[in-house]
Amino acid sequence: MTEVRTLHPTPEQYSFVFGGREPLLTVAPGTVVELSTEDCFAGAVRTTEDLPSRVCTFPFLNPVTGPVAVEGAEVGDTLAVHFVEIVPARDWAVSSTFPHFGALTATHTTAMLHPALEERVWVYELDAAAGVCRFSARRSDLTIELPMDPMHGTVGVAPAAGEVIMSLTPAAHGGNLDTPA
Repeated sequence: MTEVRTLHPTPEQYSFVFGGREPLLTVAPGTVVELSTEDCFAGAVRTTEDLPSRVCTFPFLNPVTGPVAVEGAEVGDTLAVHFVEIVPARDWAVSSTFPHFGALTATHTTAMLHPALEERVWVYELDAAAGVCRFSARRSDLTIELPMDPMHGTVGVAPAAGEVIMSLTPAAHGGNLDTPA
């Protein structure tokens, strides 16, 4: 029988880096780990008025749960992680644009031909039973149901050579992947 372990950290136990931390849990290979984590804003953005630039502490975005150590794993090993199920922790979700951050706007290293995007927050109603996300436009009466497809967003392993990398950073260790599985 497959062993099942749980890891539901407190906000103080969330990490914002990969590497440099002692494991919160150690498991045998093949163990199913049920865990929880927060959204990229650490739960601080809850309404359209909660602008990330005002309610979040940078660079403390993308909290991650762990580390989880695997017994017998050594530096250089390849670990296979299978996501059995990703379930929203609540019945709402948020997204945001804000100046000089993200793929849709100019940053300090990427020039664009348009001005920086306005900082704006959208709140979505999630209906997990129906498998839909309800989007309501901010400046019109448009409301639409979209298929819900939860994703992991940020996942990875400790970087090589004892390096510590912010969870916002994608690299060979994984990190901020923001792509559906």
